[in-house]
Amino acid sequence: MKITLLILSLIFVFSANSGEFHSEDTFGANPGNLLMKTYTPTNPQKKAPLVVLLHGCMQSAEEYATSSGWIKLADKYGFYLLLPSQVTGNNSMRCFSWYENSDITRDKGEIFSIHNMIMKIKSTHPVDQNSIFVTGLSAGASMAGSLLAIYPETFKAGALIAGLPHGCARTQYDAFQCMFGFRTRSPKAWKEQILKDYPYSGRRPRVSIWQGESDRAVKPLNAYELVEQWTAIFGIDQEADKIETISGHQHYFYQDKNGKSLVEMFMISGAHHGQPVSPGNAPTDCGSTGQYFIDANICASFHIGKFFKIVK
Repeated sequence: MKITLLILSLIFVFSANSGEFHSEDTFGANPGNLLMKTYTPTNPQKKAPLVVLLHGCMQSAEEYATSSGWIKLADKYGFYLLLPSQVTGNNSMRCFSWYENSDITRDKGEIFSIHNMIMKIKSTHPVDQNSIFVTGLSAGASMAGSLLAIYPETFKAGALIAGLPHGCARTQYDAFQCMFGFRTRSPKAWKEQILKDYPYSGRRPRVSIWQGESDRAVKPLNAYELVEQWTAIFGIDQEADKIETISGHQHYFYQDKNGKSLVEMFMISGAHHGQPVSPGNAPTDCGSTGQYFIDANICASFHIGKFFKIVK
């Protein structure tokens, strides 16, 4: 009897100090055939930010949220996580289809499914509609970039880790050409690609770009192409206004005339393809190592949270 009570007490303590994953069966039109999952933090804010997390290939939504460190941050700061999940019926490696025209066109395919998930969580949770963000890794980062381009009014900011410029690919063959750095364009051409796909003259979400210096899957050249695309969208130049070093990694700032950083880039020294994490107990530490989670002595999620202004 005492052992049973002890086990029940431990379960209660664990539940009281841990948030919860949920699956949502219905969220409106789902032309992309994706799954919707959410994470509710331990003590959500009364008017909480929302971070949309897009996992990489061969990952699950829960794995990405946990190993990247976002679960720890969500529990500490009280914001919600939306976890769109790819299925093998769409892609055998569970990659988001960032390279398919039908999946990155406004109100069509996977991108529309993700948009409808956001609308659903906004209607069922106390989400601050002015504090919605998106980030992802690799294929997830590329889809995140397309969300920023095609639904700019939805997001306050976004972060792309080992991602590709929006519109770089329209077929699977194009995708490999982009990943290996064979598709380069001028800043003007990258900007025109976004405006062609969704003409928009309103406020644009700020963008954080992360890239491993030794990435062989998504060549580092793509990070500079992303800088060109998003600085051009903001009408600022492609020369960094400030550069600093954090834990041995270069951090570039691209600012407007008032000194506000609209685009930033982290080039992670010596890193291959994956999410930079920093396991440990320091305030800036988060994440755990594993396949496509790289101990780089810097936790991307923490610094992205600071860029979003939802983490301190």
